[in-house]
Amino acid sequence: MKSYDVALSADIVVTLDSTLGYEMLGVGKKVLIGLGISETLSKERDHDIEHLPDEVLLTSKDYEHFKRKINQLSRLTDEIYQTCIADCRSMYVDQNPEYPPQNRIYDEIKRHLAK
Repeated sequence: MKSYDVALSADIVVTLDSTLGYEMLGVGKKVLIGLGISETLSKERDHDIEHLPDEVLLTSKDYEHFKRKINQLSRLTDEIYQTCIADCRSMYVDQNPEYPPQNRIYDEIKRHLAK
């Protein structure tokens, strides 16, 4: 549980590929997700990042890009940040009783195999 304690106490959580990042996004924490910096991960996990707003997605390995994203997140008020993540926030962590996880996973696998 230490990772959750640290993440919940952080101003911004930075993660490459961890469910912890999505969980923190789900509770409204400022998150910077780096799946977009790896071409391999981006292609394999495009469904994990397709609904993320630009504000929370790293798309370059360049330090200046990272620094700019961190500074942008730091300057966002909580109200504006919550608005930015409102559409995707529940998508990654909430369960819709009308669309259970096994159906969503099934649909994602079908979509991936159709490519």
